[in-house]
Amino acid sequence: MIESQQQAVAYNRASAAAASGVPCQTIDKAINDGELTAIKSGRRRIILREDLLAWLRKCKERGSIPTPVSDADRERFAALNKARKQAAA
Repeated sequence: MIESQQQAVAYNRASAAAASGVPCQTIDKAINDGELTAIKSGRRRIILREDLLAWLRKCKERGSIPTPVSDADRERFAALNKARKQAAA
């Protein structure tokens, strides 16, 4: 069977990101926030296809896919980077 014709039953986080078109960080955030269900398999997380599709449907209903970093964190990181640049100069 040709690989492109197969549908995966489950994904690791990188495969889930590739299949859904969202960054791995967004997948991680959704798992950590409890929005996306993942099964632990040793040190790996396995995401069932049905769970990934359900999460994407919820995102569609909400109108957006969550960003991996909040606006407050972005501002904090920008301030830290600015301070580092000033200290290096």
